[in-house]
Amino acid sequence: MPEFDFESVANQVEWEFFLFKLVVDEEDVIFDPRPGTTAPTYVTRSTDDGRTWSVPVRLHREWTGDLRNMIVISKGTVVLSSMQLWNSPGRHVMLTYSSKDHGQTWPRSNFIDLGGNGHHDGAVEGTIVELKGGRIWMLIRTNWDVFWEAFSEDEGVSWRTIRPSKIEASSSPGQLRRLKSGRLVLFWNRLMPTGWKTYPRMGGLKSTNSPQWSSVAASASREELSMAFSDDEGQSWTRPVVVAARNDQVSYPEVFEVRPGTMWVTSGYGKLRAIIHESDFLPTNRAAESPKP
Repeated sequence: MPEFDFESVANQVEWEFFLFKLVVDEEDVIFDPRPGTTAPTYVTRSTDDGRTWSVPVRLHREWTGDLRNMIVISKGTVVLSSMQLWNSPGRHVMLTYSSKDHGQTWPRSNFIDLGGNGHHDGAVEGTIVELKGGRIWMLIRTNWDVFWEAFSEDEGVSWRTIRPSKIEASSSPGQLRRLKSGRLVLFWNRLMPTGWKTYPRMGGLKSTNSPQWSSVAASASREELSMAFSDDEGQSWTRPVVVAARNDQVSYPEVFEVRPGTMWVTSGYGKLRAIIHESDFLPTNRAAESPKP
């Protein structure tokens, strides 16, 4: 495998800024990224435990938000969850790339376009996991108070069942993982902090508070990071437990099961660094429905 010098290439990168233009009509406000706005997605491979890497391959040029996870499913296919920023109107859409040849080629799926209008609107930052039986389940960040969910029956090649889930969530991405025990674990920011009955909204076409955020007013509650388990493939969940809290935010969780039942949990915002033992949080009583605040 040819070695690749990241530093020398990084010094040559011409960064293209993420900009929006605002068009005001009599009735509507339209948000659009400027033509040429990019933040491409690349993939690269290492076959020697990260000592050397292949030359990166660009999957797309479009502006890309946070890539929540890449999984290897039971058949050996590698599936990457990604997204793109689209124009007219400005919004995000989800997609996946899958590779059946150890990362040599990456055909993309169909797009999951839920509509919306704003620099944080649409289908955003989906997290994926393989279910028993081979389907892949995606939970998608939205501004509509719940994760939307999508299912792939063909190893991430296409997504045909797309609908709102029953999991209430703020406008913030979750992290969904399969543990060695067979349980699913979900880390996410719930719709509002524990005990709150209402929460301030941001965005919305008539809003003076971050009007470019989205076409609907959304909760961006990120003060608490919650965790729940499922042992029936996401049909029901344990009662959510707050594992971290801050006055500002603790969000964008990442999870690594370093050994069976022991998780290293970090956050992109809030500087969370935690070791969580699955056995400490398994309750005797299960929640009757999907997790809610």
